[in-house]
Amino acid sequence: MKKNSLEVTTFILIILFPLFLSGCNYLPSSDVYTNNFSDLDPQVEFINATDKFNEIILPQKRNCEITINEYILPENNQDKNTDYSINIEELTIYENNIYYVVSHMPSQSILADKVEVYRYNILNKHVDLLFDYDKGDGVTWLNEIRVNKKNLFWVLSYFYIDEPYKVYKDICKMNLDDNSINIIKTFNEEDLLNEICLSLTDSYLSWYEAREENGNPKCYLIIYDLEKDIIKNIHNDCFIWSPFVRAHIRNNNVSFLTRDSVHTYLNIINLESEEKSEILFPVKSDLRNIISNDIFTVWFGQQHNNIVYIYNHAKENYYYIELKENRSIFYIDLYKNFLIINEKEIHGDGNGNIICYNLKANNKINLTNALNDGINYYYLVRLSADDRISAQNYLIEGLKCLIVEFN
Repeated sequence: MKKNSLEVTTFILIILFPLFLSGCNYLPSSDVYTNNFSDLDPQVEFINATDKFNEIILPQKRNCEITINEYILPENNQDKNTDYSINIEELTIYENNIYYVVSHMPSQSILADKVEVYRYNILNKHVDLLFDYDKGDGVTWLNEIRVNKKNLFWVLSYFYIDEPYKVYKDICKMNLDDNSINIIKTFNEEDLLNEICLSLTDSYLSWYEAREENGNPKCYLIIYDLEKDIIKNIHNDCFIWSPFVRAHIRNNNVSFLTRDSVHTYLNIINLESEEKSEILFPVKSDLRNIISNDIFTVWFGQQHNNIVYIYNHAKENYYYIELKENRSIFYIDLYKNFLIINEKEIHGDGNGNIICYNLKANNKINLTNALNDGINYYYLVRLSADDRISAQNYLIEGLKCLIVEFN
């Protein structure tokens, strides 16, 4: 189905600076201390690296290229005849396409009666309706939309009027060549202790499944090998700290935590070679959004949610970055040696930005403060399967999609 082409504005920044892409991976030891954060192992020394990053102010030309684009997606509309609101809920990107979810919400409801998935091509401004779901006898919700070179995935939640207390979830897979849809797995929500949160590359899809078994919680890490079309349980006793934990895959490495009665362990499995490693982790339980590749591991906690902790695998040392006063962390992501922090204002209207730290070159750059007169509400920052950063901005006129490329 064709829709009118979207209004698009593009903001391109070309930033050239050699120090941001390469560096000496040096963090001075003068700020080493034994931490006094109650959830961290007091025997582990952390480095306060907050002031060790040189700030690059846009637009400053040196020797490397970053491209930042903003695209305005359709504005939210209100159907006055049916008392429904129409909202863009979530988006994902791959190559020249933005895929996004549109929900049709009854007044004062948090669940949708109808959901649609669209594809917008940023080159020819063409919009296609790929999929719509109108259950008719039950409300629906569609989230966790993810895309790679060949397939689009999402999680669909629904119930039936004759079973009003049972909510079902489907992990769905669309073949982008012919738009055919297969259900990868179906869950009865009452059997799960967690939400299905997806991580996707061109080769693998991952998620956790937590259940109660013999009166005790049990958490499984599931990998879907897309080339072999095989779903595998690769670990059956993971530690997750909330129902909304994602098993991130970076450089074909999936990372997860395990615990015994005393310690927490970071586990990394290379999904190609099946090589496994285990690191004694200096955190008890205050963890959010841990991400690991073969270079760095990063995470932040609920107790001190203005601090990002970093583990350097080669140097086997820990350090941290603390945000400015009145700022907190909304989300983080990791691409090679680049740490992406989505921060927001604690007091006030919640205005925030996306800051990129080069953990090797010891530089940082605010990717969004030059946009929209410095008023930004970007969130849902994520790394795409083609290694670009996307985010979406709700609280401005229209919904904007931000795409950041490291060339």
